[in-house]
Amino acid sequence: MRYWGVPLLAAAAWIASPLAAQYSPPPPPAPPIAVPDLVAPDGKYGNDLKYFVFHKQGASFEAARADIAECAVHTIHGRQLKMPAFVAWEDNDRQADPIVFNGSYGLVGLAIYSIIAGPLERSLRQEVMMACMLPRGYDRYSVTEPLWKEIHEGENVAALIDLQATIASGPVPRTPKVTS
Repeated sequence: MRYWGVPLLAAAAWIASPLAAQYSPPPPPAPPIAVPDLVAPDGKYGNDLKYFVFHKQGASFEAARADIAECAVHTIHGRQLKMPAFVAWEDNDRQADPIVFNGSYGLVGLAIYSIIAGPLERSLRQEVMMACMLPRGYDRYSVTEPLWKEIHEGENVAALIDLQATIASGPVPRTPKVTS
């Protein structure tokens, strides 16, 4: 009886020790993210200044996700940022901010605004993302407009960032590289 008591006491002491409290099993692996085929079936891609994805040779998923998430924080979604466009780091969804039209230009202004609001917001977002991602060593690759919308527009922002990071850190896209 005395022989079994020592190992049991040692096991109980280890379980109660701070070392055992720090041990936790590794998290289960995340399911793979399905990347759509970036190659246009007809070989016609959209305007390469508008419709593109980023890629960096040798980047890890974690690094690409961190870069994209950090740059996406600085995109304009409904807020007019004044220079010097300082954005405090917040972990909130800036797309949730509504675009406010104050009606100061009447019905004609509202009509014009409704026509240009979407393309204007997209071009501002792309400009900010390029200014942030290109100096980090990422290249741009052309995609079609519907595919760009699938990769960049949607309700689940975290899933979209994961998809963009998967593309940015995966194999080199088989689409034309944007050189301008």
